[in-house]
This record gives sequence, C-alpha cells and structure tokens, in this order.
Amino acid sequence: MPSHPAPLVIGIAGGSGSGKTTVAQVILQRVGPERIAFLQHDSYYKDLGGLPPAQRAEVNFDHPNSLETELLIRHIEQLRRGRAVDVPIYDFATHSRTERTLSVMPNGPNSESAKRMPNFHPSISKPPAMPMKKMRL
Repeated sequence: MPSHPAPLVIGIAGGSGSGKTTVAQVILQRVGPERIAFLQHDSYYKDLGGLPPAQRAEVNFDHPNSLETELLIRHIEQLRRGRAVDVPIYDFATHSRTERTLSVMPNGPNSESAKRMPNFHPSISKPPAMPMKKMRL
C-alpha cells in the first residue's frame, strides 16, 4: 500500500485587523481550495442563544473563553485522521449558532448542511460561563 504523507496543519494567528484572512486567502488561491480543509476560529464562538440579547451584547468576544477551541482542536484531529467534520455556522448578528453546519472534508469541496452536531460538546447545549464585561486596552 502506498504511504501518504501526514496532513500539514497551518495555523495563522494575529490580532484583529492584522491580515490573517488575507494570508489565508493567498494560501487558498496558491494551493487550491480543493486541496485544503479550511477552518476559521470565528466559526467556533460559543453559542450564546440561551442568554438574553442584552447580556449577549456584553460578552467580550476578544477573550479566549468566548471560543470553543476544544471543538476546533477535535475537528483538526478528525481531519488529520481523514474524517469529515461539521463546522458550526455562527450568526454574528444574534451571537448564536445557526441550525446549519458546514461539512468540511479532509480533501475536497465543502458543503453546507442543514443538520447540527447534537451535543458534540457540552457547551453547545448550555451557554458557557465567561466574562461579561468588555475589556478596554
């Protein structure tokens, strides 16, 4: 059996407005989107649908606790094992996840799905505890 090289994981980090999306788009264009399983950390904001709208607006979305990074890490691990993942689709207007997901394949095109990962992570069904005040620098 032919041996395939392990998938390469590239993480792009930086502050708001630092050009992360631009760098990612250049990589996608040069390598080809059909060869990349592309995940954005913004898709992994915790679902705040259980909180009143006024309380949602007070959440500090720049704080690491506002993201469900554990789920992102599991998705990266699954993709490295050759398994597709269903990435949450986050609605920034309502600060909640939609019922749809984006199926991301280890190699190949992605497709939107009308199903949601049922209780894949405990914080999906229960809003997390996190700082509720916006931080000023």
